[in-house]
Amino acid sequence: MRYLQMCRKKIREPMVDSELLFAYAKTERYSDLEEFLRQPNVAQIQVVGERCYEHELYQAAKSLFSSISNWARLASTLVHLGEYQAAVDGARKAGNTKYVLNMKLFVPSESRLYGFDF
Repeated sequence: MRYLQMCRKKIREPMVDSELLFAYAKTERYSDLEEFLRQPNVAQIQVVGERCYEHELYQAAKSLFSSISNWARLASTLVHLGEYQAAVDGARKAGNTKYVLNMKLFVPSESRLYGFDF
C-alpha cells in the first residue's frame, strides 16, 4: 500500500488510484477509504465497487456506491449487510421496479415491514 501511496504523489493515474482504493477495502481501512473518496481522485469507483462486491467486501462497496450515487447497486449491497430499510430506500431511489421486486425476494417475510405494498 505504501508503494501505491508513493506512486499517487508522483502521478495521477486511474489504475493507481483504483488499486489504492481496493487495497484500503481489502485491508478493512474504511476510514482511509472514506477520506480518499472525499479528496479529488481519478479512481474508477464503479469498477472498484464491483470488485469489492464480488469479493464480498460489502462495507467498502457500500461506501463506493454511495459516493457515486449508484442506488441500484447500493441497494443490493445493503441487503447483504442486513440493512433492509436502507436497501428499500435505495431501490426506490434507483427508480426501477425490478430492484424493488428483488428486495422483496430477499426479505419476503418482512416485506410489509419494509413498505412493500404488492
